[in-house]
Amino acid sequence: MKTIDKPVKKCKIKRFDFVKKPRYFSPMRHIAYLAGKIVLRKADVTIRRVNMEGLKPPYFILANHASIYDMATSMLVNYPHRTYNVVALDGLYDFTEPLMRSIGTIAKRKFIKDLALLKSMKFVVTKCKDAILMMYPEAKYSLQGATSYLPPTLGKLAKFLGVPVVSCHLNGCYVNAPQWHKILNKRAKIEAIVTQTCTADDVKNLSEEELQKKIVDHFVYDDFKWQKENNVVIDVPYRAQGLNRILYKCPRCGVAHKMEGEGIRLTCKACGKVWEMTPLGELKALEGETEFSHIPDWFDWEKADVERRVREGTYRFEDEVKVKTMPNARHMYRHPNGRLIHDNTGFRFIGHVYDEDVDLHFDSKIQDGVHIEYPIKNNDYTDCVILYTQDESYYLMPVNARDVITEISLATDAIYAFRNEKK
Repeated sequence: MKTIDKPVKKCKIKRFDFVKKPRYFSPMRHIAYLAGKIVLRKADVTIRRVNMEGLKPPYFILANHASIYDMATSMLVNYPHRTYNVVALDGLYDFTEPLMRSIGTIAKRKFIKDLALLKSMKFVVTKCKDAILMMYPEAKYSLQGATSYLPPTLGKLAKFLGVPVVSCHLNGCYVNAPQWHKILNKRAKIEAIVTQTCTADDVKNLSEEELQKKIVDHFVYDDFKWQKENNVVIDVPYRAQGLNRILYKCPRCGVAHKMEGEGIRLTCKACGKVWEMTPLGELKALEGETEFSHIPDWFDWEKADVERRVREGTYRFEDEVKVKTMPNARHMYRHPNGRLIHDNTGFRFIGHVYDEDVDLHFDSKIQDGVHIEYPIKNNDYTDCVILYTQDESYYLMPVNARDVITEISLATDAIYAFRNEKK
């Protein structure tokens, strides 16, 4: 897959077909299993099943989304059944559309209303043989390795699908390939706990609200807590590399976007304070008080600060952005730099795309999350905010601002919650 740099007319762009029914080429389940085994060949993987006796497909799995290890582990968990995964369009771009369609992938763009997705999911559980439907309900990687936002419609979705609901907790996937540097620890220790959360009778007899509560109550995890409790030592020399991407604000001096994660240390360039990340995933100040030893606690402190600014009406982001688009799973297109603004009203993107001026607004009242990516190839190895419409994915990469996309993600969640509060 490649990026096209020359200008292209909008009428020449072929859009992705989200309506096409998912199909699974049966021999691919064995190949997918083998691929998972290869990726995890040096890892210590344990699979525990709870209340799964006698359960046969079709059923609906909800899994936490931690890292690239998720998919490989799920291939082992669900084998020899056929697993139809709900996957963002960029997943098909990365691994090619023909390959991903052959293993039953259901593609979607994130954080938009998607009737075609619901139809495809219902098709899988009612018409497809030996089918497991799998989805990551957080709709994005957990930034801090712990439970994040879950949509309030999971109970309604379970009722609509009409099949048992299973939770899959993937412990160790995050700490062995954390979002802040995405480097795989190949000798990972991973534990998958697969639990039938809602039986067929539950789905039939319980209300949507009762199903929602059961699902949410079973969807609690904290990878750093699991690491410490299970004495999982990750003694790699790069474990704090890029940690500033999620821990962007100093708890000592309060200055944001001046943190630097290098090797095993996190340093505030504003006040000079240094923390060291231990092989058990904890932080320890080299001098003075350790404000937060538990990384998710530091992250939650940043989250509370963003929520306060949202309520006060003082949160705002604006910067020049590099622009790429992904209309389908074959090509990305590069466009002239544009401008991204984010405040309590939502996102505004001003640019020149497919040889046309655009001025798009994404209303925060319906924008219940935003997908961000730390440096990978698709976003030119720099931080990126991705906004979606029905026909397009906009990859917007801040030019001047540093370590801001985590804050933007937190603000998006906070603004949505604030604007949808019952008065």
